[in-house]
Amino acid sequence: MTTPDPASPSDAVLDVFRDQCRWMVDGRAELLDTILDDSFTAQHITGYVSPKAEWLGQVRSGDFAYHSIRDEGTTVDVEDGAATLVSRAVHEVTLNGHRGRYRLQSTLRYAHTATGFKAFPRTRDHSGRPPEGDRPGHRGGAGETRTPDPHAARSAGRDPGVSAEVHFRR
Repeated sequence: MTTPDPASPSDAVLDVFRDQCRWMVDGRAELLDTILDDSFTAQHITGYVSPKAEWLGQVRSGDFAYHSIRDEGTTVDVEDGAATLVSRAVHEVTLNGHRGRYRLQSTLRYAHTATGFKAFPRTRDHSGRPPEGDRPGHRGGAGETRTPDPHAARSAGRDPGVSAEVHFRR
């Protein structure tokens, strides 16, 4: 679980992200539900965008199983209560019976809520909040993944090369 009083907003976002990765590997859809806004979407490497309920249903049923997530570098940029996290990691997953290992770069948006930071769909203005009139499933998702590119996200108070040291294996 996340720590109740982290040292900084960047640390709080990293705690939520670490929980998210751990719960993905553990298949804990009910816990993921608590840190993902209802508007959350996950964009798969195929480009397909899953609404939160669909993706959590796949995690819950085991149709989408994360076997491990090995961090290769994570940065966080926090501004005005919203955060952008860029993660490079190797994900070992099984989706509909097909197992594979994928080196991915993911961009997630977080906004500070009454209960802490939550993941929201990706937005055009980096506020962490969906633009008015935008529909989930369009313009990518909070879990947008792409093959690795050098990422230039600023790290709030951290060296951008510092890894979040996340590695989970089931």
